[in-house]
Amino acid sequence: MTTISEPTFDEDLSTIVSQLPAPIKAFFVSGKVETIAKNLMQKNQLHIDQGAVVEREIILLLLGLKDPEEFTQALAEEAKLDQ
Repeated sequence: MTTISEPTFDEDLSTIVSQLPAPIKAFFVSGKVETIAKNLMQKNQLHIDQGAVVEREIILLLLGLKDPEEFTQALAEEAKLDQ
């Protein structure tokens, strides 16, 4: 009997990234998103959990999976950051 499981966030993200134009894909693969998130975390003295939310939301925003309003709402609600 074969069971079908739901794809994970990472699998979904990999599928989306594989369909991106080459320059955008290169940006994600380069690790610059992580560097930007880390710099924001250090500059604003964020906790590691807040930094993870910031990084995830930046990725979703850049991929067009969230709009700017959803981005700021997630930062306020999940990372407990002021708007």
